[in-house]
Amino acid sequence: MQAFIVRPFGTKEGIDFEAVQEQLIAPALAQADIAGGTTGCILEAGNIREDMFQLLLLADVVIADISIHNANVFYELGIRHALRGRQTFLLRANTQFEVPFDLKTDRYLSYDPANPAATLPDLVRGLLATKASNRVDSPVFRSLPQLREPERTALSPVPLDYVNDLELAASKSQGGKMGLLALEASRFLWEESGRRVAGRVQFQCHFLKPAKETWERVRSVYPLDLEANLMLGTVYQRLGELTESDQSLRTVLGSSTAEPSQKAEALALRARNQKARGNDAWAGKDLAGRRLATVRADFFFEARKLYAEAFEHDLNHSYSGLNALSLSVLLQELIAEERDAWLAGFDTEDEARLIASEISRSRDRLEETVDSSLLAGEKRGQDDGWAAISRADFRFLTSARDTAVVAAYERALAGAPPFQTGAARGQLELFESLGVRAARVAACLAVFPPKPPDAEPLRHAVVFTGHRIDRQDRESPRFPASKEAAVRAAIRKDVLDLRAAYPGRMLGIAGGANGGDILFHEVCAELGIPTRVLLTLPEGLFIPESVADGGNDWVRRFNALMESHPEKNAVQVLCPGKELPVWMRNLSGYDVWQRTNIWLMEEGLSCGARALSLLALWDGKAGDGPGGTKDLVDLARKYGIQVTIRDPANVG
Repeated sequence: MQAFIVRPFGTKEGIDFEAVQEQLIAPALAQADIAGGTTGCILEAGNIREDMFQLLLLADVVIADISIHNANVFYELGIRHALRGRQTFLLRANTQFEVPFDLKTDRYLSYDPANPAATLPDLVRGLLATKASNRVDSPVFRSLPQLREPERTALSPVPLDYVNDLELAASKSQGGKMGLLALEASRFLWEESGRRVAGRVQFQCHFLKPAKETWERVRSVYPLDLEANLMLGTVYQRLGELTESDQSLRTVLGSSTAEPSQKAEALALRARNQKARGNDAWAGKDLAGRRLATVRADFFFEARKLYAEAFEHDLNHSYSGLNALSLSVLLQELIAEERDAWLAGFDTEDEARLIASEISRSRDRLEETVDSSLLAGEKRGQDDGWAAISRADFRFLTSARDTAVVAAYERALAGAPPFQTGAARGQLELFESLGVRAARVAACLAVFPPKPPDAEPLRHAVVFTGHRIDRQDRESPRFPASKEAAVRAAIRKDVLDLRAAYPGRMLGIAGGANGGDILFHEVCAELGIPTRVLLTLPEGLFIPESVADGGNDWVRRFNALMESHPEKNAVQVLCPGKELPVWMRNLSGYDVWQRTNIWLMEEGLSCGARALSLLALWDGKAGDGPGGTKDLVDLARKYGIQVTIRDPANVG
């Protein structure tokens, strides 16, 4: 989250505004986890007024000190109020100066100019509340409620090189790199747009938990954002968090600015949530129990209504129309087959007959309109694979001959990716689960490729970080070569303890440096635990940087490690060289080694494990430079991840 500070400079009217910055504003931003500064922080060449306009538009929070009648402050505050409706925080020294008339009704926090630090707790609380609030604080936007904020991307587009890096990570399905890039966007004014690009890519590559984190960060700043809430509605749903999904989707449905297509998507997603709840209600039931639960409970009936409403919002949204038709067919036929059970749920037969008649009429209407919607999509050339599958699903519901339906699925499945094949199978399996159209379902499922077995879920991931073997000329010993055997035994014990604590499939993640990293990989190999090797630099650069100074034996073992990891993504490389990427070259206090630590942690978070731990071989001291073991230990603790620490000097 980025802040921009609008304030006087130097000492004016008896107030030392530099002291206010150092003692109050800067520490408050740090405690509230907000980055940013004033135009005085801008180092790039250019027009400072253009930079100021950018900052006033793009900053998530603006803090304005209105203690004195400073023309620049009020000019910039006026621009902010005209550009952004929310998250402008006013400060004022408790002096004799009057607040201008136009701001008299606005809220502001007072501080003692002789002791600014005394107000620090209040400012931190105020900033945290401002981050979480959706209150309009701009008098311009309060007076003109239909006014819309300008697009931020017009002033600060996402760098193309950043997008390229994300696309490259996506093409290799490297979730850790995508997570790293999503976090690194927070260092720039284009943070919001960068996170959106990253969140879309994470979702498309099915890294759902990292996508959830990315979109939640966007929504934490913009709670009513339509894209963020729609994406979270989908992500929560796929993670089984149905209540959270419904909450996000209600935000979209309650928005006066949502497009018909967005409302259609939100309604269709709410319908899927109801179907999921209906499936959950079947737990432990046989066929008769599932059929009875379906006609007695509201879940599938409510889902049918929501799909139909979605289709009414946008007739191009054929997915919702097709699902409304599918549930109409399913429920109509199930009601006919389970007539007594259906009637028993109503006070009168007339009440039951009324609902059944409405479902029948809806089915008739939908057959015609869904067919037209599918045809329109086909004429527009929407050939992304879904058109053929949707047509096959439609024929399953409407065709008179089973052979025609089977042929339609055969054509649709030719070359279809697993995700689309799975979605088509899921539609048929719903009918199969309820014993409706059993012969047709069986004939259609027979042409599907074999269903892949469910992979054993990844129970636990262990990220390792640790010291390298000491160079012979190292003044203060940290990991002397004489301790190698004892350290190896200690790592083995810790890995075994972690495996016992989290029984099930396990994954190790570490770098490839001599010392701790290579020992960890070797121990995991002995225990039959697969690992991933994350190298900061390509092998040719990494060996002299992080392996060779331990001696030829470590180089040999490193090469053996590379030979033993031929699988896709088993070895990954972060950077082609020690320079930062072009799009972040102007950052100070950040390098490839610090990037590596974040990358290691993000790889652990994105691998899909239910539990994540950090195993650290560390003497408890700061490293020889940035990006050391201490950095990763601190990062893990910040994330709330379990940390196990071994000091090489105290083993054996």
